[in-house]
Amino acid sequence: MSPIKSAKALYKLREAAEKCKKILSANLDATIHVDCLVDDDDITVNFKRDQFEGMSAQVFQRFETLFSRFKARLAQEKLTFKSLELVGGSCRIPKLQELVSKVFETNDLKKTLNFDECISQGASIMAAVVSPFYSVQSTKLKDSFPHQIKLFDVKTPDKV
Repeated sequence: MSPIKSAKALYKLREAAEKCKKILSANLDATIHVDCLVDDDDITVNFKRDQFEGMSAQVFQRFETLFSRFKARLAQEKLTFKSLELVGGSCRIPKLQELVSKVFETNDLKKTLNFDECISQGASIMAAVVSPFYSVQSTKLKDSFPHQIKLFDVKTPDKV
C-alpha cells in the first residue's frame, strides 16, 4: 500500500519532512525515522542538504527571480532599505539566505524576529506614528502576505 493513499501515513510523512527541513537548516545531513508508516513498516532515510537543494532548484530559481524583480522595483521607485529582516521558518534555509544575500548584495541578514514579534513590532511603530504623544522618525512599512515553501512532484503536482 502506498503511504500517499493513507491520511495517517501522509500526515507522518509531512511531519517527517518538516522535521528534516528544520534539521537541514542547521546541519549538512539528517536522518529521519518514521515508525509504522504503512503496514507496520518503519522507514529510516538519510538525507543531505545537497539533495534537498537539488530537489528544490526550480523553487530557488523562482525565488531568485522574485527577489530580483523586487530589487528592480525598489530601484525604479527610488527606495532604499537600511536593514533586511528575514521572518518565518523557511527563511532559515541556508540556500534561501544565500540567494537573498546575493541578490541584495548584503551579508547583514537579520533573523531575530519571529512572525508574531514582527507583527507586534509593526503595529507598535504604526501606533507611535499616529499618536500625538510620540515623535517618530518618518517610517514607511509595507505589509506582505507570508507564503510557505512547498515542494511538489512535477509528475503529480496535486501530491506533496
